[in-house]
Amino acid sequence: MIGPWVHTLESSGDLEYPNSNVLSMLMIKEATAWFNHQLKGLPYPYRKGGVEAYIIGEERWENWNGGLPRTGSQRYYLNTSQDANASSGQLTREAPTIQETITYTYDPLDPVPTRGESACSPGPLVQPIRGQNQEA
Repeated sequence: MIGPWVHTLESSGDLEYPNSNVLSMLMIKEATAWFNHQLKGLPYPYRKGGVEAYIIGEERWENWNGGLPRTGSQRYYLNTSQDANASSGQLTREAPTIQETITYTYDPLDPVPTRGESACSPGPLVQPIRGQNQEA
């Protein structure tokens, strides 16, 4: 079961997840049964071999028998074009026609400030809109 929670089984961060808590009591019972099965050898009373996941943005749950569907891999390229009409620095699906180099200097002693700072934030936090952070 995959959902938008932290370890307390509550949603966290700036985003809202409607209908995400409909299984909270079942999750506790299912987790206890799973641990009892794994650690004590007791029978597992729930369905095995499937995945239940909360689909963020669609506000619904989906079930897959036998695991998550394979979606394949996709290749992306970093656009380094200096053309005024191109969006330099964006990812594209099209391979570049000419090979260019792009560099980025990072100083770990002076990181770009973000909401949540260097802490491992429990949940997504809405960051400033690209280009509005004067430090970047």
